[in-house]
Amino acid sequence: HVSQDLVEAVLYSVAAGGKRIRPLLLLEILQGFGLVLTEAHYQVAASLEMIHTGSLVHDDLPAMDNDDYRRGSYGMVGGQMLDIKGEHVQLNLDQLAQIHANKTGKLLTFPFVAAGIIAELSEKALARLRQVGELVGLAFQVRDDILDVTASFSELGKTPQKDIEADK
Repeated sequence: HVSQDLVEAVLYSVAAGGKRIRPLLLLEILQGFGLVLTEAHYQVAASLEMIHTGSLVHDDLPAMDNDDYRRGSYGMVGGQMLDIKGEHVQLNLDQLAQIHANKTGKLLTFPFVAAGIIAELSEKALARLRQVGELVGLAFQVRDDILDVTASFSELGKTPQKDIEADK
């Protein structure tokens, strides 16, 4: 039996605005490799966004950002566990990069690698695409961390400075 509250939270998250950057990256990269987009490509892109949305619902749970404004607090867990363990601890750059890679980075790396696989590129090209995706993911998270400190509620669409309060 599925909780109606959970269903409402998921539907709210899926319908919420947002740039949908991950599926757009996938589709743009596929076109950049000269492929004509098919229904299957759109299905992969939509699935990616659904996984991302699910991660956002998890991220707003009380043990994480505990932000009930954006998507409710109803139930990607490896990076989130590292994130929780990183509270009240001074992390070095490698530890912080590991958290970001597992939390946000993998979902931003996927469009690059998936597009390369779909386009049947070489292993060498796939390795380069993975590196690009990982760097984009890290840059995205660093920007997100900076905005958490500098942006307002209306600019973020979520409560700012929660990381400072949690001593992350």
